[in-house]
Amino acid sequence: MTHKDDRTKEQKKPTREDYMSRRVTHTQYYQALCKTAGVSYKNAKPKFLDRVWKCMQEGDEHLNRIPLANWDSRTIGLLPSAYEAFRLHGDIPSQAGLVCLIKQAARDAAIASRGE
Repeated sequence: MTHKDDRTKEQKKPTREDYMSRRVTHTQYYQALCKTAGVSYKNAKPKFLDRVWKCMQEGDEHLNRIPLANWDSRTIGLLPSAYEAFRLHGDIPSQAGLVCLIKQAARDAAIASRGE
């Protein structure tokens, strides 16, 4: 018999409740959502990743210098897999949540492109 807390960290997905209770950070929560949804920017155009990297280096961790319309347009087509990912993490997708999801994927890809 196994107790539900005996699951490995890989099996236990952080939930919206974990995020709201600050048991996981914004980064940890959205990285987990990206993984569950299969969202990645690792094959994005280098120019875009350079722009994301520059924002990060200049202290714009939320990537707000990139217009919201740009992020909104990048959420098109995410809904089927994103909806399931949000559900599996005890959440529901919203436009704001979808933007957070792709911004996290972009940050992770920009960091990976620099080998950091």
